[in-house]
Amino acid sequence: MGMAAPLTGPARSLGLNMRAGLLAAFAEFNRAGGINGRPVELLCEDDGYEPARTGLVVRGLIESQAVVAIIGNVGTPTGVIAMPICQEHRVPFVAPFTGAASLRPTPVDPMVFHLRAGYREEISQMVDALIDYAGLECNQIAFFTQRDAYGDAGFASGLAALRHRGAPDTFTPLHVRYERNTLDVEAALADCLLSAPRPRAVIMVGTYAPALSSSAWPASRNTIRLSSTFRS
Repeated sequence: MGMAAPLTGPARSLGLNMRAGLLAAFAEFNRAGGINGRPVELLCEDDGYEPARTGLVVRGLIESQAVVAIIGNVGTPTGVIAMPICQEHRVPFVAPFTGAASLRPTPVDPMVFHLRAGYREEISQMVDALIDYAGLECNQIAFFTQRDAYGDAGFASGLAALRHRGAPDTFTPLHVRYERNTLDVEAALADCLLSAPRPRAVIMVGTYAPALSSSAWPASRNTIRLSSTFRS
């Protein structure tokens, strides 16, 4: 099986840990006899969490390495590139590390297999908790997201959840963004700090390092932060 994942760069922890988990699972499976006595092998290549590299990696794995499936692709912006290539070649796209609705075809594609919840379900639960248990209003919730398909999918899910809870169609919550594969979060945090009124909760849709960097902002004592960083 083939895998495209960030093994280098700021998001490397996601790819390295996904690869480690798959290797452990495959080792256990192979010890039990594999498939009719044949072991399952993982061919993992680095895409650096950059979509432009993902396409080359996935095509190479399918066309040159003849993998039977692409498994554990890490990320929404990379998945947006990888899934159509798999569909084109009729190669299964298995367990991508993303919850984006755009990667959940309707009608269902028998070549696409998801094992995790979608962003819509996750962020809807966050919004419900902030309103029902923290007592916040819709206009007190802001979004801190990665500037790409991943962050956009998370924000769209959050906006839908807020409108489901009574926010008018004309309402748009505070939405600040940072660049993928960077720690350049200062401008986004400044927008949050200077907003009036300042949000009482921030839903974060990003990878680990930038989300952790932003968690030290001065409003931390008075602001709830709910993170989807591990859902990229």
